[in-house]
Amino acid sequence: MPKMEKIRYIDAASVAEEVEKLFLSAVTVLPEFASDALRRAAARETSETGKKIFETLNDNLDAAGSLGVPICQDTGMAVVFADVGRLTHISGGTLEDAVNEGVRRAYAGGALRLSVVDDPIY
Repeated sequence: MPKMEKIRYIDAASVAEEVEKLFLSAVTVLPEFASDALRRAAARETSETGKKIFETLNDNLDAAGSLGVPICQDTGMAVVFADVGRLTHISGGTLEDAVNEGVRRAYAGGALRLSVVDDPIY
């Protein structure tokens, strides 16, 4: 007899919380492979201008990490990909509203510059 899959319910408020956390992490923490690459490139740089630029970039990364602020003021436009199983239901709201709420909270609480406030396609 085939195993029956269970329907899973996820609260929209939990989705909004996770989106907020993930969004803030994405704009404040550069993945280790990328920060390592910047530091390696800085070590190989020979021009004075290039060295100064790398020094500024690396200082900014260090400050963003220790202060929990965005790496760059212009955080771009939020694009969220969500993989939701066919037996997963969002309770207490829609997935779209929950994602938008999480992004809104991240912008409001994370000192992010509002550059896009609505879907540019509408």
